[in-house]
Amino acid sequence: MAENSFPCPACGGPVEPNPGEKRTACGFCGVSVTVPASFIPKVDSAGVLARVRNALAGGNKIEAVRLYREGMGVGLKEAKDAVDTLDAEYNPRPAPPQKSSEEQVADMLRKAQPIAAGALNTYTWWSVLKRIVPGCLVLLAAVCILSCASFVGFIFLLQMQGG
Repeated sequence: MAENSFPCPACGGPVEPNPGEKRTACGFCGVSVTVPASFIPKVDSAGVLARVRNALAGGNKIEAVRLYREGMGVGLKEAKDAVDTLDAEYNPRPAPPQKSSEEQVADMLRKAQPIAAGALNTYTWWSVLKRIVPGCLVLLAAVCILSCASFVGFIFLLQMQGG
């Protein structure tokens, strides 16, 4: 067996992992195996980070992600998150200018104005409806009583005539 290989747990054949891989397939039986930690090469993180910073300084964020991913042996998401963190540390964005308290109050009033107008409209409708609805209910009750009374009177007259 070669110095940089280990035995496959399924068939015993030699497995030679590629640098930076944590999982690989056995060349003999095709089983996916986890590479033992002793066979994963140690990463020169200082050199990788220096190359990543150079790429970021040149404005090439995609290249920085690729360098970090290849050099550290991590996935795309982990590499992107790490490069975003490095970019924020070494290329800080200027903070937006702070507004004065008068400007903040004016902004809040501008934002609250449509809400207040909507509340006023709702209150106006509610005031009108709370006066109209009880009157409508009384009128409806009177119509029901009159229609029932006229129906009973009509039945009474039919019985008196036809008897």
